Amino acid sequence: DDLHLATDPTNGGAWGAAIEVGKDDHNIQGVHQVEGSIAIGKEDGLYINRYLDRNRFENIYPGAEYFVASDNFVSGTMYKGWFYTALGEVGLDRWDGSHWEDMNHLLQSPGFSDFGTRVRGMGTDGHYLFIIIEDLTADSITKNSWLYGLRQEQDGRLAIHQITSLVMTNGKHGTMAVYLPSGETNRYL
Repeated sequence: DDLHLATDPTNGGAWGAAIEVGKDDHNIQGVHQVEGSIAIGKEDGLYINRYLDRNRFENIYPGAEYFVASDNFVSGTMYKGWFYTALGEVGLDRWDGSHWEDMNHLLQSPGFSDFGTRVRGMGTDGHYLFIIIEDLTADSITKNSWLYGLRQEQDGRLAIHQITSLVMTNGKHGTMAVYLPSGETNRYL
């Protein structure tokens, strides 16, 4: 697939030349901001733009080439210097710019059913990383889901808690906008 950049996308004639992003046989699933650069989430990897290195895209998760999935890298957001993303149907990983860390252990159910790590959306207000997790056992159009808040403590430890459960219709992953009005204590998703 190709990406075209523009300084003014409202002017149809000002688009730059195509920049190749991976192989054409895998779909683009999401576009993310990672470390001040553009990252393209595809079924076979997460491609970050190396604009100082011939403006090329580099796959920073080449392992995804071995488990190509339509759920790879659909959701993703930066939080406290890490890029958090959904990986596959039941994966939550984070990247600090040099290595990947598996975060699934934070979201696994103590039972054999209930919730798991099927991330359906995430967003941050800078204080918390909010994550929507979907029921792994549901096969109907409406699914039980849970909203979690993850907070990184000053010593680097992660604290996570379930905020609420909710019922959602069957849909794709998404990015949540988190809004905290000035002087307010309530956050709006």
